[in-house]
Amino acid sequence: RQANYIAEGFDMYTELHGKSYFTTKAQIVSDPEQLEREYAFEMKGERLNPNFLWISGRYAQGEKANRNGQFWTTQDLKGGEYSIKYTPLNVLHEWDRPVGVFIETKLVHREAASDGEVLLPEIQALSALWSHLYPEVADAARTAHSQGKLWYSMECIGEAKQCMTCDKTFDWEASRFCDHLEGSVQAPRRLINP
Repeated sequence: RQANYIAEGFDMYTELHGKSYFTTKAQIVSDPEQLEREYAFEMKGERLNPNFLWISGRYAQGEKANRNGQFWTTQDLKGGEYSIKYTPLNVLHEWDRPVGVFIETKLVHREAASDGEVLLPEIQALSALWSHLYPEVADAARTAHSQGKLWYSMECIGEAKQCMTCDKTFDWEASRFCDHLEGSVQAPRRLINP
């Protein structure tokens, strides 16, 4: 079963073949000064390899359900952050065709746009697309970026899913869930230990 939901151009959640995919905005950077402040500090004075197309963006945010109801705790993000670094970058979940690599991840806390002073945890990711090897993919990424349609998408397999409405928890591979989770991909859910 495949279920998709796009939330006002910000996040998308898809379930397909027992896996969950989360998609968030990303951007192309050509100079360390354009990087998110967490990376800019670490890469001060360094040059970015011009043979790569550098992409930076939020990978996942915690402690607040996103627009399509997905929720992670800070502990969930801490546990999952390490699993991203050095993994292949691909396009449209074509796992047999890596086109780059995730170079760096960092768990940071940012103010929530709608909550003023509330600091929310999020994983920021920096990847290198091998544009010298895949110029057509790099061109497509540049076009998507110029149109505001460049996204990071995360495949997520966790230990369990918890319904945030009825508080029931289910094994990740369960064949049945509560009516809330069965009825809508937008139903608020926590993905435990992604």
